[in-house]
Parts: sequence; structure tokens; C-alpha cells
Amino acid sequence: GAFRKGEVIGARKLTLLWNAEGFVNRNQRSCFEVVAKEYLKELNDRSLVIVSERSFNGGIKACRLHDLLHKFCSKKAKDEKFLHVLERSEDSDHILNPVKHDQYRLCIHAESTASGSLKPACQRVSSLLFFRKRDGYFYDDDDSYASNFSPDFLESCKLIKVLDLKSVYLHSGFPKEIVSMVHLRYVSIGGSFTEVPASIANLWNLETFVVASTKTIYLPDTFWRMKNLKHVDVSEMAIISLGEYEVEDSCQMDNVETFSSLAFTQGGNTEKLLRRFRRLRKLKCEIVESKKCRRKGIQFPALASLEDLESLKMS
Repeated sequence: GAFRKGEVIGARKLTLLWNAEGFVNRNQRSCFEVVAKEYLKELNDRSLVIVSERSFNGGIKACRLHDLLHKFCSKKAKDEKFLHVLERSEDSDHILNPVKHDQYRLCIHAESTASGSLKPACQRVSSLLFFRKRDGYFYDDDDSYASNFSPDFLESCKLIKVLDLKSVYLHSGFPKEIVSMVHLRYVSIGGSFTEVPASIANLWNLETFVVASTKTIYLPDTFWRMKNLKHVDVSEMAIISLGEYEVEDSCQMDNVETFSSLAFTQGGNTEKLLRRFRRLRKLKCEIVESKKCRRKGIQFPALASLEDLESLKMS
């Protein structure tokens, strides 16, 4: 019920949200992704979801709910106070359907050109998702909504575990309020900022970190201290250095399973970096040619340390 009727939902985003919410039963034999894919396949087998797109190996890449099922889920979620959806219109400065936000999960649907500031009361909310609509469709990739959003209200959201602000393209930099939300397990954010603050390491529960930007993102050295991190997705390019964590044993990130898009400098510390991600299953990376190695040409990095690697995309 969080997604709009008829909306196409990416399977990866859906399964990551399921995992952050604790809906996926983990076991020692299979990783959460395998179990979540089985859940999604079962929903498709029961004709509860419609497959919109399949991956190269036949798996479900995107799907949507049947309209009748969406209506049923929305009503059930509202009746049981499992989820509350707030609709905000283009010509109003007020959130429609005003209620006391005592539900644990809050989803806000708003027009991209809506005026005013969004400041929902969400002291008790554990999941907060924003979706932006324009011309009847939802968008994640334009900034027309950014000027109307103020992250100040996040200071009161201390209990949030799931935060999706990807559709709210921020110009003012990485919100300082986020780094104090220590219960976060999933955060997705979009903006024109280029740096993530060192205090991101305060989010010791964080498992999924998503950044949508058209600019290169510089991750701080403290990133190596985030031992529970499992999935990193930077839409453009992520640059991370070893900094003061040159000693290999001091910064192993054995839990990271997927990383996109990690930048390596030709002739740099590529192999040292890769040895820190020994449990990587999926890697998307970009080799940046350095001036010193321009004559030698691009050299393929050694991947021997990535014993669990299943998928590699390189540019």
C-alpha cells in the first residue's frame, strides 16, 4: 500500500525494504536476497503481482500490484494501523487526510510542484517514505521538488529505521539530521551534494546506503568503521580512500555484499581496497585512468581476493 496504484516497483528496492523492515526470515543456508526473491516469486506464482520486467536470467526485475489487490492492501494497512499514506495536493499548503501520525510507518505522496514545507509529526514513526508525483507519474530523477523540502523535522525522528528521501532532490548538502538517527537500517537519499560527512559512521545499524546524484560522491575514511553495512548503491561514482586505515586488519568490511559504483584509480591502491571487501557478491566499478599510468593503458585489477563474486560490471 505504500506504492501508488499501478506503479512499477523495482524488485531490488522492494527486497531491500523488506529486509530493513525485518520481513525476511533469514537462515544460515541462504542470504536474505535469495529468500526475498523466493517471496517475490511466490507472489507472482499466486498471481498477486504482475511482472513488468525480467532480468537477463529470467528473474523478476520489476513488478506491480493488481489494482484490486492494491486497494485491499491499502485498506488493510490503514485498518490495522500498519501504514498510513498522506496525500498532498499541488494547490494546497496543507497535507490532506490530516491525522495524528501514531502509525509506525508513514508514506507521503506529494505533487512535485507543491508549495510550502513538509513537516509531519513523526516522533513515533519507524519508517518514513516520500514519493513525488508529476503529471500523474512518480519521479526519482528531477529536482523540481527540492526547494519545498526542509529536513529540519527529521530532528524529531529518532526511532526511524527506514528512511527514503530519494525522490526529494536536496541542494543544501547531506542532511546533518540523518547522522543522529542511530536506529537507521536503510537510507536512500538524492541530492547535488558531493561529500558524505564523517559522522555517517554514527549509524552503526545501517545496512543499506543509497545515494542518487549526478555528481561524484566522496565517502569519508570513517566509512570503514560501518561494520553492519551490506549494500552500497551510489548512482554516479563513489570514491573512498583508506586514509588512516592503511593497516588491513583495521578496516575489513566483511559484511558488504553489493557495491555500486566504486571508483578505482589506475595504478592506485585498487587491490588493497578490494581486499577489504572479501564477501562482495556484486560489484559495479569504474576505472579512472591516472596521468602516471596513461602510457601503460588501462590494466584489469586483480580480483583474486573476491572469492564470492557473482556479478561484475566495469567501465
